[in-house]
Order: sequence, then structure tokens, then C-alpha cells
Amino acid sequence: MTPITIGTIGNFQTYNFTLNPEFANSQTALITADQIILGTNSENTSSKNDIKSDVFVTGIHSGKVLPAGTEFILMQGSIDGEGQGHTTKDVKQIQQGISLLYDVETKVDKDNGRVTAVILEGHNPEKPDPEKPDPEKPEPEKPGPVVNPQLKSLLVGNLSGLMLLTRQADNIADNTFSVITEQNRHKGLVPFIQASGHTSRYKTGSHIDADGVLVTAGLIYQADQLTAAGFFEYGTADYDSYNAFPKAASVRGNGDNRYYGAGLYGQYDLTNNIYMDASFRGGRLRTNYSTADIRNAATGEAAQYTLNGNYLSAHFGAGYKLDLNDANQLNTSLKYLWTQTDSHNLMIAGDPIHFDGLKSNRIRFNAENQYKFSQSWLLLAGMGLEYEFDAKASGTTYNHFDIDAPSVRGFTTLGTLGIRYQPTMNDRISVDFKGNAYLGKREGGNLSVKLQYAF
Repeated sequence: MTPITIGTIGNFQTYNFTLNPEFANSQTALITADQIILGTNSENTSSKNDIKSDVFVTGIHSGKVLPAGTEFILMQGSIDGEGQGHTTKDVKQIQQGISLLYDVETKVDKDNGRVTAVILEGHNPEKPDPEKPDPEKPEPEKPGPVVNPQLKSLLVGNLSGLMLLTRQADNIADNTFSVITEQNRHKGLVPFIQASGHTSRYKTGSHIDADGVLVTAGLIYQADQLTAAGFFEYGTADYDSYNAFPKAASVRGNGDNRYYGAGLYGQYDLTNNIYMDASFRGGRLRTNYSTADIRNAATGEAAQYTLNGNYLSAHFGAGYKLDLNDANQLNTSLKYLWTQTDSHNLMIAGDPIHFDGLKSNRIRFNAENQYKFSQSWLLLAGMGLEYEFDAKASGTTYNHFDIDAPSVRGFTTLGTLGIRYQPTMNDRISVDFKGNAYLGKREGGNLSVKLQYAF
């Protein structure tokens, strides 16, 4: 609040203040009055009981981090009546902006005509080096503020963009060759296109629900053993995120992700049904996030952001195809998949938030069988095991304080079941209906519908 000067203030049972770091340890009072009347008196109550005025701090404006012992003068002037201060140690900590939580105590000092607020636990910017203690400063660092646990939801929003990119990485690594083979029946150089829709849930200590579309289109060249493609890609997803906390209100966020880029794909068939494949992609990723559940404690502004940055992705793999009989073909593969996004620095609802760049490093073993049980229908069934080494969305606030980071690092078991329909009247068209289930660090699943057309 802005400092004001008045003649008399009184007849309030409760005084609520927001603190501005600009007035920390200054002689500037938020309210300067000739007379401050606290508590009950004959003019403001008919009650026979005396009631003291309560003084609270309800929020702290964004700005510099406050050391323990920082004092603010809330009111100064001649004080009449009775008032009482409060400490937040056993109740609810006071929030600075959207990020930091402090213990604060308010005091009423009638003798000196002051009502003050003191930061009980703040931040010591001169943190001593434990390896090189300073004999002239033997005191240990004072307790710092606590990071608002709700900020984890901001990082979950960033993670949703990486998850969309990894779904396209799976699409390129697992489906591109089969699409190319079916669409390019006469070898040589021809165009190709594939599109799919998906719905997914990701467990990250919270969860993300996302619905999206992936589109890939380009030119392919096939010879006897070599398949190569250059392509453009586009993807979009709308998502909702959910976070629950033991000592804070739950947060529901929502937003959307968009990416566009270009890439190269290649596969080379060796002898004895062994093959090697690889891809490289790059482009731009945009992530939007908003929530009504995280607000600046002093201004009421809700948290929202837009991230725009670059992404890179690649995969390398090898596989083996085995014809079990005329109707069944088993395809086994081992692949490494890598995806990376940019870091970002933003002001969100008044507070500085840093998003670390995201990385996904995965190794996946997969086995899928294709069973052709009629001229138009093909059954797809597979199992796989994946290990994610990274996929941790970390970040900081106020350039110092770590935010609890969501992650999908660890093992995930994959299961696939689907069918492919290719009408006999127009064998250039095929439609895939496929469901994927995940159990482990990436839990949940997705459903996809893929339309393919052979040129």
C-alpha cells in the first residue's frame, strides 16, 4: 500500500496490511495519524465487553527478498485504546508475490506510538561458506523463507510441452517407416503425410491430461535398402494439470502447447532382416499456462505465462524383423530417443521465475507383432520397456530458491493394441486405431486414430 497521512483513524476491529519491500527498515510509516484509536469505546460499541483491535499482515509485494529481522512501521501516531498483534508461526505464513512464504509478527507499542511488523524468518543474502568460516561473522545464516509449494504447477505446465514433443518423437521413431512403406509402393521419390490424434495422462507426482494432434508431411525416397525422408511437422495439444499439496491449497492449471519444425529420417536395411534407423528434428515450441489458484498475495494478480523457444530432437535405433509365418511378422527394436528445449526467464504475477531447459533421454526396447487375419484387417500387438533418464522440469524463483520439480524419470512398461483397416475398394487408404498403456513413471495411456493415404 502507498503511505498516507491522516488526522484520526479508528473504529476498526481488524487492520489488514500488505507490505512493500521499498519501506523495509525505513522511518516511513504506511499510515501516519495524529490519533490512532484502537479497540472498543463508548462511540463504536454497545457491548459491555472490551474488544481489542487486531493487526494482521495479509501479503507482501513482489520485490527484494526480506532478511529476518526486517521491520516495517505500519502505523505511527498517538495511540488510544487497546490493540493486539499476531504471529504467523502457528497459523498461516505470509506470501510475498506468488513465490515466498514468511513468518511475520505484528506488534502494538503504545508507549512509542507505533504499530510494527517484523519478519521472523527471512533471507540472509550473505550466506557464509561452510568451508571458509569468517571469524568476524560467527553467526550462522538466519532461516530463510519457504518457497510456495504451489509453484510446482508452473513447472508442470512447462513439462507438458516436452511431453508433446516426446509423443511426436515416438511417432517418428515407431511409425514413420511403416507409413512410408505403405504410401510409397513404387519406390523412388514421392510425398507422404500422416496425422494422428491422441489423449494422454502423465503422472508426475501430480498429473497432466492432454488431448492433441500430430501431423507430419514431406518427401520420401526409397531404394532397395535405403529409405530417406525430409519432412515438416506440426503438433498441438490442450492440457489440464492437477496438483495437490499437504500444506497448501490444490492448484488446477490449464493451457496449450504448439510446435512446428522440420526434420530428416532415414532407415537402412542390412542383411538377415536387420535394420538401422535415425531421425533429427528441430523447430519452435510455444507453451501457454494459466491458473486462478495462484495469485499475488498483495495485488491479486493470477499466474499465467507464455513460453516461446527452440527444440531439438533425435533418435537412433536398430531392429530385427522376423516372419513367423505368412500371417505374422514380429518387429523388435532397441532405440535411444533424445529431446531438448530452451530455458526461460519470466516475470509471472510480479515475481521472477526461471525455467531450466528440459531434456528427455530415453532408451526403449519394443516388440510388435502384425497379424493379418483378412484382406482388409490387420491386428497390431506389442510390449515394450522404457527408461527415462531425465524429463525433470526444474526452476527457481528470485534467482536463488529452488521450486519443487515434477519429473517422469524412471522405468515405464508399454503395451500396445490396435487394428488397421484398409478397404478393398480403395487400398490407398488405411486407418489405424491404436491404444497405448503405460505403467511406471509415465503412467496412464493414450488413444490414437491415424489416417494414411498412399500416393
